[in-house]
Amino acid sequence: MKGKKIANRFLFVCTLLCTLLFAACSSDSAEESTMGISDQELQAVAEAPFSVVLKALDSEGADVTTQGEVENAVLFVFDAHNDFVLQIQVGQSALLQRQSIEIACPGTDAITVIAWGGVSSGSVEVSALSPANIISELQVALKQNNGVAQAPGDLFYGQVTVNRSVTKGAQQELKLERKVSSVSLITKGLVKYFGTADGNYEYRVRSSNNAFNYKGELTGEQTEYVFPASFDKNGKLIADTPPGLPASKMGGELYKDGNLLYSAEKDQNGEMLAANAGKQMNYVFNYNESVSVQLVVTAWNTVVKYVTVS
Repeated sequence: MKGKKIANRFLFVCTLLCTLLFAACSSDSAEESTMGISDQELQAVAEAPFSVVLKALDSEGADVTTQGEVENAVLFVFDAHNDFVLQIQVGQSALLQRQSIEIACPGTDAITVIAWGGVSSGSVEVSALSPANIISELQVALKQNNGVAQAPGDLFYGQVTVNRSVTKGAQQELKLERKVSSVSLITKGLVKYFGTADGNYEYRVRSSNNAFNYKGELTGEQTEYVFPASFDKNGKLIADTPPGLPASKMGGELYKDGNLLYSAEKDQNGEMLAANAGKQMNYVFNYNESVSVQLVVTAWNTVVKYVTVS
């Protein structure tokens, strides 16, 4: 009986020692995991660059990245607090090949990347940013000369927030959309009305805004474009009109030798003249003693043929 008690006590002591030893081993193992490999992995993730791939879209959402629509792009990078960090130039070859663009930005868990395509041509004014600036101070504005706006060229815009990924090589897609409109201006009936094609003609187009904010939204003041015009072989007065900023309200005027011939703000349906982003707005003015306006909206860079039936 006494021997049985001693055996039971010995078994209890052995069991207790095994339990304590197992707990100690588990604690050491967990400490090694936390203090060793896990910390190294966390450090690697914290220092790994962010990665984006640019994708250009037309007004219908079709992918036009490899068609060369975007000649270049500038990336403006902001940290999680919306403070400016750095600016990156992206060439057309990187866009055409859909190259991944790595952005080194340690010390932040997320970045916001704003991309502007086409601003490197010098046709627009872009805010000069430093680490003292914040995201809301980024602006793209038209250049002006004596109150007349310079055409901005073909502009694309996109914005994306990229969170730091634990997966090496993870990429975020940054979609760029066209932010300008193309306007075609044609006037019929002038030669018939005046009996001659002589004279110097120019279209003046008033637009409601002259800039974009950091969200790609229109802002700024009213501006005006001036487009010299000439007659084609069919007697229609046409103008070479490069892309301009979109406008929900627009006014068109035609001058001959500095004198106003007509001014129009509404089309044949009574709708305000406008310019839609990513679209070509084809305005046809029919001139007599008064003027009427026809509008045909088409896809970008579409050639429209007008047939006159007598």
